[in-house]
Amino acid sequence: MKSLSLTLFAIVFCIFPVALRAQTSAMKISMDMDRLKMAAFALCQTPYRAPVIEPVPLLDPPGGVSQPSIGMTYPEELAVRTSVFLDKNLFYFSPRPRAAVNSLAMDIYVAEEAPGNYVLKTWDDAKPDYSSVIIQPPIDRNAIPAAGKVLTELIIGHRSPDGGWPQLFDIRSSAYLRFAGFPPQVAGASLRLGAHKLFGMGGALENNHEDFPVIRSLFVSVKSDDVAHAFALIENELFCGALSLDFSPATGNAEIVVDQHLYMRNDFQWRNDRHTGLVAYSSMFWKSVLQNELSHSNSAHDSDVMTVHFQNGEKTRIPLAPPKMGLRVLDLTAPSASRSRGEVT
Repeated sequence: MKSLSLTLFAIVFCIFPVALRAQTSAMKISMDMDRLKMAAFALCQTPYRAPVIEPVPLLDPPGGVSQPSIGMTYPEELAVRTSVFLDKNLFYFSPRPRAAVNSLAMDIYVAEEAPGNYVLKTWDDAKPDYSSVIIQPPIDRNAIPAAGKVLTELIIGHRSPDGGWPQLFDIRSSAYLRFAGFPPQVAGASLRLGAHKLFGMGGALENNHEDFPVIRSLFVSVKSDDVAHAFALIENELFCGALSLDFSPATGNAEIVVDQHLYMRNDFQWRNDRHTGLVAYSSMFWKSVLQNELSHSNSAHDSDVMTVHFQNGEKTRIPLAPPKMGLRVLDLTAPSASRSRGEVT
């Protein structure tokens, strides 16, 4: 299977002792990397606010004694239609509202014509349409409470060489990204914009649970026919992050270039807390054919190889073959000659 490449540029730790005071007008905001870094630094001076999601029985997955027959399944979630926020330079931005498994709200800002200026887009701007016959029982959008009128996801698509519009980049408020190239490479891969205490292991914080970040705000724009861009403000218990991401259908594959600046809420030494990642790449690998001799139908993975490009022009290809037990850690900061010896299990 063809592999997808994830390009990481300028992953650094920075401290800026200035709080952001963005100029806003109505629902508009100016944003650039310096402002975003100051916002992330200011955010990290406050305690982490764990997301609190108010139940919305009409939209949440069905189940339980109190609502066995209402709520949305994942296929029903996919049947919700929305208006496109932007259609420009061969790209389109398609929002997704709260439904079924996606319930965490994030702010989505879309660029105006003036450089650096963004407008906040809302659930009303997305115009969610629940009229599909797949959604049963039907949902009256007027009955949805305020907690359900939020946006949770943004899909960035690009026109394919044959004129179609495949989904290329899917950004969720849980800081989960899924990306795929043009056909025939349609399976894609996925990543998290940071991770901590993977599998509930490692870390000095109390309550030993997985500490994935969430996206608080997303600022999206189109740079050219081949590059869409997003600024993202993320946080979890351990860190706050200012991210600049370039999305491109380079050479027919989907490519993400990540410029990431992190600020720690707590003392952190990665060698003692190896269940932490600046970018957590996932192939959704479960079992390969070699690991499962009885049935090929139980084999599932999206990609076979992760290719990491470095700013100095070097690159390394990492086969995605998870160990049968434990966690394998590869130190990508090691010199080229010793990279093959950087594995820790």
